[in-house]
Amino acid sequence: MKHGLIYSAVPLLFGFFIFLSSQKMVGQNPILVKDINPGPIGSATDNHPHLQIDDVIYFVGDILGKRDLYSIKNGNIEFITQICSSSCNLHEIYFLEFQKKLFFIKRFDNNVIQIWSTNGTMSGTAMVLEYKGFFKNFVVGNNNKMYLGLTNGTNYKDETYISDGSTTGTYKLHTNVRLGSINEAFGAPIKYGNGIAFANITNDTLKLFTYNDENLNLINAIKVDSESSITGLKSINGDNIVTLIHSDKALSSSLYRYDYANKKISKELSLPFTRQEYPYLKDYKKDSLILFYHTGGHFLLTTNPLQISNITNYSDASFNLSKMYYTNENNVVYLTKDDKATINMESKLVVFSGAPDQIKVFEVVDSNTPSLIGHGNYAFYGTDDPIFKSGTITMIDLINFSKKQVFSFNQTFSSNQLNLLGLLGTKLYFFANLDQTYGKELYYVETGIPSSLKTPTEGTKYNYKVICNGNYFKILSDTELIHPLNVQIFDISGRLVTNKKVHLNTEFYVGELSKGIYFIQMIDHNNNFINTLPIIIP
Repeated sequence: MKHGLIYSAVPLLFGFFIFLSSQKMVGQNPILVKDINPGPIGSATDNHPHLQIDDVIYFVGDILGKRDLYSIKNGNIEFITQICSSSCNLHEIYFLEFQKKLFFIKRFDNNVIQIWSTNGTMSGTAMVLEYKGFFKNFVVGNNNKMYLGLTNGTNYKDETYISDGSTTGTYKLHTNVRLGSINEAFGAPIKYGNGIAFANITNDTLKLFTYNDENLNLINAIKVDSESSITGLKSINGDNIVTLIHSDKALSSSLYRYDYANKKISKELSLPFTRQEYPYLKDYKKDSLILFYHTGGHFLLTTNPLQISNITNYSDASFNLSKMYYTNENNVVYLTKDDKATINMESKLVVFSGAPDQIKVFEVVDSNTPSLIGHGNYAFYGTDDPIFKSGTITMIDLINFSKKQVFSFNQTFSSNQLNLLGLLGTKLYFFANLDQTYGKELYYVETGIPSSLKTPTEGTKYNYKVICNGNYFKILSDTELIHPLNVQIFDISGRLVTNKKVHLNTEFYVGELSKGIYFIQMIDHNNNFINTLPIIIP
């Protein structure tokens, strides 16, 4: 591809207020949406799986031990389906975003699973696959297909399925191939090339695999320390793969890099660790990663070749970074905790903007169970104190690094933790127990986000252009959109060749496309057409 090519064209939620004489609230009054798990059984649930896809929030309610899936859209809450009976644990509930829908697992029998999809409505919910066996994981590839890792319930062999999201388009690819882990902290598969990449360790050998659509390839292997396990797998600069490995026997963590240019794997870094204090490998922009190391600082990894630089010297251990971490195109936001705290966990909210001198640390927060989510240029964190039965919700503006308390409460709720779910418009939805009984309730509170923020429905008013830079494209515009665009790329015959979710002014990978003329069609998060632009890949 040639660099620098430019192509352009012009184109009330129901509820009520809650008033309790014992409450002392600061900020906006919360609006009750639904008592989501009344009773002592429901109150035992301290976490509710949830996922926001554009303008829909999906969450699981727990009523008398049942797990029910709900959605919130346009201020309305809708029951979708029961996921499993009381025998289903919360750690067995899995969500995946694919084709702007939620894909999830149903399980009502120990040996049978069902994979379903939904658009947020009961009528738009359907089963994709019923499988006699066990679910391991699923992941979406760069080819706009879903890969499923399953275990056969009869012979207990690992199997891989591929799916276009439909029942007829879901079928088995290979047997005896383990598709990595479901958990990012244990090396979940990643988008790569025209499909996915994943890794396994067998006989003290790290093996890197790719699926090029339906074709399985072993791209390389290397010997590693005994008793090693994969705890991080990321792509960097599109083609290179970085793998983080822990060895309990060697008490060390090692960083390996697969160099696409010479097709080799090499060890780049080794760090000591103590059990239960493992490093985390997280994404940060297209050409860099961050390695969070609990006792020796946090490292910024850039390429190519791989460069490692220490960006902080915090001795604080990090919370579960799969939940306490948010990144947009400019910032990384995460929570740390003080291991020396004796009662509550004193946590810091850290905002990192790309260099050691671009770190903002907000004041210590006392909380046993903090909650952190992000949306566009805003981050929200919630705290609670089970002893004094109080808590806060705070908003961080990631442009000017200011903070604003959205909501605080005292002597109002039990020891159930506060969970932030997502932001719809200017309303922040969360779970809490504000009625001093059992269980949890679903609320929203107004955040006061400036109304001048442009929304995707205004997108057709603005100019757009596409810049081609090697294997990457970037869509530029004179506006800012809160939600990412759904970008569909068609070839000259009108055939859809790939589908990507893209933020404005952020590069996205198109190296899987061959030479020719293509058309980029942009769709907003409400499924409204915005624009179509021609592109040429020489």
